[in-house]
Amino acid sequence: LMGGTSTKLEISSKPPTVVMLVGLQGAGKTTNSAKLAGLMKRQNGKRPLLAACDIYRPAAIKQLEVVGGQLDIPVFDCDAINGELLQKGAKGHAALVRTYGDAVLDAQGNIDRSALSDLMFAKGKKQEVEALLHPLIKQRLLEAMSACARPLVVAEVPLLFEVGWQDAFDETWVVACEMDQILERLQKGRGIPREEALRRLAAQLPQKEKIALCDVVLYNNADEEALRNE
Repeated sequence: LMGGTSTKLEISSKPPTVVMLVGLQGAGKTTNSAKLAGLMKRQNGKRPLLAACDIYRPAAIKQLEVVGGQLDIPVFDCDAINGELLQKGAKGHAALVRTYGDAVLDAQGNIDRSALSDLMFAKGKKQEVEALLHPLIKQRLLEAMSACARPLVVAEVPLLFEVGWQDAFDETWVVACEMDQILERLQKGRGIPREEALRRLAAQLPQKEKIALCDVVLYNNADEEALRNE
């Protein structure tokens, strides 16, 4: 798609068909998620659902909610799942307290988001925390998609292969882009310095490997206006 050859989306006879969209930061996952859902609604008469799974970028979730609203397509927010799991009495809250004790709690016994972030990024416990929370988030996401009564679900997950979710979906699609353009989008569009952008990209699975692992490649070297007009 958007490259040298065309690929047809295979719709499962037992809905929903779940398409997982991955790609490096700045590749254009959010825009292409909305484009795919909009295309299926417009040309195939489907009633798709969009799932925003980037729990570390609230701005990305908000962007998908905005474009989903413009297309009259509902958006499922995985960060809301994360928030629910961190509430007192929830499985995520219990798992964090069992592992880290009072270090992640505020004076009222709630999860202290600032302390949790410091634990993950400043103290190097990110993978440990994700190992506790990601299986719970994945379970809730799959339950929600199965119960949504829609024939197609398009989910945007930036680190699909890194967190091992790839086998849970019918198809995996990757949004690919020239590296120079990705860096320009991150710097100009999100205000991320070049050195920080390179560091973030280096922490992700290389784009060539994502392409090799996915069923479909969306080449997204055009600007956003051109994408909207396709």
